[in-house]
Amino acid sequence: MTPVCLEDFLGAAAPETDSQPSYQDGYEAGYQAGFAEAEAARQGLTDALVSSLSGLSQTDAAAAERIMAGLGPLMTALIEQFLPAVARDAIGLQIVEILTAKAAELVQGGLSVQVAPADHGAVMAALAGADLAVAVYPAEGLAPGQAIIGDGQSDDFFDLSEVLAAVQGALAAMTMPATHEANHDT
Repeated sequence: MTPVCLEDFLGAAAPETDSQPSYQDGYEAGYQAGFAEAEAARQGLTDALVSSLSGLSQTDAAAAERIMAGLGPLMTALIEQFLPAVARDAIGLQIVEILTAKAAELVQGGLSVQVAPADHGAVMAALAGADLAVAVYPAEGLAPGQAIIGDGQSDDFFDLSEVLAAVQGALAAMTMPATHEANHDT
């Protein structure tokens, strides 16, 4: 009989060496790569959030300046159109108030009012409802908003344009950008 020669598989198996990665080494390398990728993605989101938030941040002074700059056209219209119209309409009412006080002092005697020609109609309209004996005269030397109220013995000068100029100046100052720089070092 011929001898049977069987192959030895046990002796032929080569032990693992450091040159061939083991399953554990491959798992560890994949885990590290995935962790590094997740960390890079998280850092990218953090950087994007910081960038967005820093773009939104602004100081109170800068916010107030932006709001006032936005209100500039409204304030300009208020200063240039609305207040002068209110002043024109209010001069008659102011004169009636002053005349009523003077009339209480002087039961007899005539009162006279000199106003700018542009205000004559408004004053006459305001006096139409008042029960006062008052003579109203246009005076060429007076500017709109000014009046001279007399009782024969003394005259009172009334100037609504000064009040209007003060209000206009205050409103204009609100719309001007701040000229100081904030010091945030302290």
